[in-house]
Amino acid sequence: MLTVIGDELLQVSSEAHLESPPIRPRVAFDSTGSPAPACQAEGGTHRATLPPMKLKMLLRLQGCLVTITPPPLGFPADDDWRVKWINPERKEVEIVNQRTNDCPTLGADQIHSFTNDPTRAADGEKHGSLLLLVRLTRTKRSFRAQPLTPAHRARYLGAHLRQRA
Repeated sequence: MLTVIGDELLQVSSEAHLESPPIRPRVAFDSTGSPAPACQAEGGTHRATLPPMKLKMLLRLQGCLVTITPPPLGFPADDDWRVKWINPERKEVEIVNQRTNDCPTLGADQIHSFTNDPTRAADGEKHGSLLLLVRLTRTKRSFRAQPLTPAHRARYLGAHLRQRA
């Protein structure tokens, strides 16, 4: 196989086209949604298939009533949760269930996006839905966040995108 680069004619072996393309390094995302250093704790790099919500946008949700997708195990899907406080230094968000007063704390990187729900805003409060990258499970004393499997991510993200269309 022959390759022309500028005015030079290079000869390349016929096996060169059979080689696989170089592997691109995977990118992890930090809580601002920008590329972050690779995760060393897992022994290599990884890529968040769904980047988390930007912290600046998250700060606007203080006091907002939200529903959570996927719903925490043991809670109805239409339960209202209030964004109680946001700690930008620790990148944490505490939400409180309006029915049971349970207060799980989420990492800002566990929240994918917020979707506004103007149909419920008749009472003057801001309403919406948080799409999480984890599934909350209640333990005896607190909540545990379990990462969603790729199949669950596709399921919940697909439903989220169909609602927005």
